[in-house]
Amino acid sequence: MGEVASQRVEIKKIELGRIVWTLFTFFYLSNFTKNLFSDIFIKNMYIPWILCVMIFGWLGTEYYFHALFFQSSLIEPFNPFLRFLFATYFYSFVPLSFYDYFHYGAKIHFVFSLPGIFLAAYGIYLRIQSLIIQRKEKKVEKILKKNIYRKYRHPRYLGLFLIILGILGATFSLRGAVESILGFLLLVISIRYEEKKLKEKYGKFYKEYLDSISPFIVF
Repeated sequence: MGEVASQRVEIKKIELGRIVWTLFTFFYLSNFTKNLFSDIFIKNMYIPWILCVMIFGWLGTEYYFHALFFQSSLIEPFNPFLRFLFATYFYSFVPLSFYDYFHYGAKIHFVFSLPGIFLAAYGIYLRIQSLIIQRKEKKVEKILKKNIYRKYRHPRYLGLFLIILGILGATFSLRGAVESILGFLLLVISIRYEEKKLKEKYGKFYKEYLDSISPFIVF
């Protein structure tokens, strides 16, 4: 756990056992939720199911590549209590949003859920694309010069932000929106902490990077 995060993400060979477990879990959970939602949601069951498949695929990919859940993986794991808080928030936020969808969101035409689906999909794309870059490159200096990091200062945090917004937009969950205030606050705290650590480690290089790229959240 003390190794540099970018080195942990780099995997030189296929881990057969890990990929088998990832695929098994993905297909099992996808099929399980499809059967579950077909019983609960008489209409529009495909909206929550598509969201579930997207989430399972995203988390499975990050698990396989040893990515740090919710963090960017650019620095070593930090503040286990902060990670615990975000995991508690996220894994309660998703079922709560689906619960709200069951009660009133499913009554709204599915077309209005599609923007949320696309938003979450783009967030997942940002998370995985930036993870692929980290897997190919060993040094943070090289990672930050790659395409997506030249557009977004924190593509993995931005991706997570969009995933949350997408779920809210697809499920019309008001209680999920209220709960997400905590999630967004935790993201901001993590971003501030990570920027401080990267400035301490990479000095002028990272400060110049911050000056050249717009922040994830403008203050």
